[in-house]
Amino acid sequence: MKLKNTLACLAAASLVLQPVAALAADAPPPPATAKAPVGPSAFVRCDGFPNKASTLGTVARLVAITAVIGLLLPQREAYDPKKRENGADGVKACDEALSGAEPAKDGGRRIELIFGRAIHRMEMQDWDGAIADINSVSTDQPDLTATLAYKQSLGLTAIELRAMALTGKGDFAGAHALGLELANQAPFDIKAQLSSLQYLALARSYGPAEMVVYDQASRAFPLALLDRAAARAVDGRFLEAASDYKAFSDLVGSIPKARGYPSLARSAIAYRLGGNATEGDKLLKLALAAAEADAAQGKTDTPVTAANEANDLYAILVALDSGQAMRARTLFSARTRWPTISAGLVAGVAARLETVGTAAERANTPIPTAKEVLAADQARVAAQINNTGDDNSDRFDTYRWAFAQTDFGKFAANVWKTDKSRYVTTPKKDIEYGEFVDTSRNGTGTPAGYALLLHLALLTKARGHSHFMMMPAQSTVYRGMFRTGTPGDGKVFAEMAYDPDKVIAALSPLIPQPVKK
Repeated sequence: MKLKNTLACLAAASLVLQPVAALAADAPPPPATAKAPVGPSAFVRCDGFPNKASTLGTVARLVAITAVIGLLLPQREAYDPKKRENGADGVKACDEALSGAEPAKDGGRRIELIFGRAIHRMEMQDWDGAIADINSVSTDQPDLTATLAYKQSLGLTAIELRAMALTGKGDFAGAHALGLELANQAPFDIKAQLSSLQYLALARSYGPAEMVVYDQASRAFPLALLDRAAARAVDGRFLEAASDYKAFSDLVGSIPKARGYPSLARSAIAYRLGGNATEGDKLLKLALAAAEADAAQGKTDTPVTAANEANDLYAILVALDSGQAMRARTLFSARTRWPTISAGLVAGVAARLETVGTAAERANTPIPTAKEVLAADQARVAAQINNTGDDNSDRFDTYRWAFAQTDFGKFAANVWKTDKSRYVTTPKKDIEYGEFVDTSRNGTGTPAGYALLLHLALLTKARGHSHFMMMPAQSTVYRGMFRTGTPGDGKVFAEMAYDPDKVIAALSPLIPQPVKK
């Protein structure tokens, strides 16, 4: 699951003077004329951005962390990713921007250019060179990379780019570890949480460290609960996976016109794999009834298809549990892919079938082993990470805006105002979809996302409720639908809900309550 974060362009103007031809001694020289350079600058050819003042450098100067002297004010250019060079030409452009005749002087801009060079090395599959570049920013800008402003912005970019490079290199365990680091460095940052999940999926496990991250991600973005269920299934925690699938199905079922029965069917599979056939049978029956009702209305879309696919896998488990072992193996061997079922569930079925029958019977009904199922899923995840989109946009979109700690103060008055909230709109009807919250009146970016969570935590307490949760498919960090309530009330689900006391304890130091004078 991914969120785009495209940086806007800041530019300043100057003129580049061209040489003037020799003149006759008795004629006064004409005034020099300024001409714009031909073609895009090295900066734009490196990463698509002109030689601008970086947000990191600007923030650092505002809080007097470092000073940037003699910042070059370049010929005005516009952001244009189409003009980025690729591979070796990109590396050459970045080298020129960093060390040429007119190198970047803004510290934050230099870090961006170094990251751009690393990305171009990745295009050449020079993974070690890319990692060396990323690591070199602390040498190029030691003071700036030691700041909180860096760690909250381009420092997260550095972690994610290293994870991408390790993925390309095939070091999936290393990428997994960086996914944990990325999530833990910004536990209330929704983008960091979602970005981390793809790296955790490269080497799935569900130990204490992973538990923390999956819990964080599931609260930040409820769809991530399906990632936690998938990780639990790989780890053989089928009953816990079943509970996650059921919780997500219940959430979707509480939203008008939404269809959560595919997750209900997956929950049924996990329950039977975990030894609770009674619960599995009950949930599958409910899921199939909902799918059949949709089919009767002429619907043949993904939810219907997914429920039917889950039913096919469930039938294999029923046959196996009924003593029809070879029939179960034959049914499994007849299908090559289970695209809507998590690899952990498919591997769980494969593991039970691996030793079924005689050697000759197994030869006649070839099936992938559980290990092969998981390896194929790992390769799929790696391919998704390595497929970086048009113009390498997924790698360049990891660039993050820096923000000053003083930016939080813009939100303080409205964050702490829970009576007649200026951020929350309660619909007069269809409240089942949730209430609407938007903090952008005071700013955007990461501070706005933190303000949103703190405001909802305070609002929850003011209402006398125990939890709040964001609704699925939030599109920006500062705007979305939410519910407040108590787990078990059919509106708020513990697996995806925030404890307001914990949110207030973590975020109120950043946005303290204004003191009345």
